[in-house]
Amino acid sequence: MSKIKPPNPPRATRANIQSILNKNQLLFSNGTEDVTVVCIRGYYLRSMGDSTRNDRGIYDDAAFIVSPNHFSSYNANTDPSRRRKGMASLTAPQVIHYRPGYHGYNSKYGHPAFRQASDVTVFRDDTQSYRDGTSHSKFGKCQGEGVWSDHGRAKFWTNLHRGGRTTTSSAGCLTIPPSQWNAFRETMELLLQRCMPDLPRKERVFPLLLVEDPRVV
Repeated sequence: MSKIKPPNPPRATRANIQSILNKNQLLFSNGTEDVTVVCIRGYYLRSMGDSTRNDRGIYDDAAFIVSPNHFSSYNANTDPSRRRKGMASLTAPQVIHYRPGYHGYNSKYGHPAFRQASDVTVFRDDTQSYRDGTSHSKFGKCQGEGVWSDHGRAKFWTNLHRGGRTTTSSAGCLTIPPSQWNAFRETMELLLQRCMPDLPRKERVFPLLLVEDPRVV
């Protein structure tokens, strides 16, 4: 096992992941879609990093693509790469919607990816002292206890994109190791095209369920 990535993709079965989807049905406003991504934070909690807490900067999480005729698994990261005041981590459980787009505008590392397409809720490091209802120009609207939302304001842009080889390359986004990214993105693009052939690429929105449940390992 490398320092930041397991040697193999996650081994959870379709039945394991379907059980998680069933438990979280109420989070889906329109029910689960034809193409759904499930991310499990801390999937490798017991075998990577510090087993007593959620780590950052390593691919110790998991992502699964689920559709009626497809199931595949990938190593993943659902946390920011480092800690600092205001750094965002998506809260879980939560359903976030994404659409095909581009990550890293005006950056030499920019690439086709999946962009946030719905409101999200995040936990921000060292912001527990802010009161519920506080509005902040960068942090969003406070819901108390360090939790913030971008509801009714500019998006946080917690995208789903390619990570790095020696770092997870995240400031709060979800990332996939570069060795698995092309397979993940191409599979998603193909499934979305098959399920929504009449829609333009950037309008093919899909749900992603983020949970914390290392017990499925």
